Amino acid sequence: MAELSTKQKQREAILESLRNGTSRLGACGAAGICTSTLSNWSRADDAFREALAIAEQTAIQTAEDHLFARATDKEDPKSATCLIFWLKNRAGWVDSHALHHSGSIDTRSDFLGALVAAGQAVQESQETGAAN
Repeated sequence: MAELSTKQKQREAILESLRNGTSRLGACGAAGICTSTLSNWSRADDAFREALAIAEQTAIQTAEDHLFARATDKEDPKSATCLIFWLKNRAGWVDSHALHHSGSIDTRSDFLGALVAAGQAVQESQETGAAN
């Protein structure tokens, strides 16, 4: 059987690192290449680009599986938090907050009033400093 070239070994190291959840930067470090080399290889080789995407998706799926296992573990004191997190990401759950307000708020005049007051304070400070 033929020996793998250095480039092939580096590509395999990158894919293995990505499958294990390492970032692309970390995977490049593990393979001994710079990120621009990875970008060039990815642009030039559709099959390698697809393999990168599959490797990254594998890591995501593994993390989701672990999160779900922890979320459904009744013995884990943080299982409810894990379950909520999992549902938000996988089932589209969202936190909703209702704010009820009666009356009016004139934010523009409040802002302008504060701005004028701040300008006056700065001017007074400068005048006091100049007098000393």
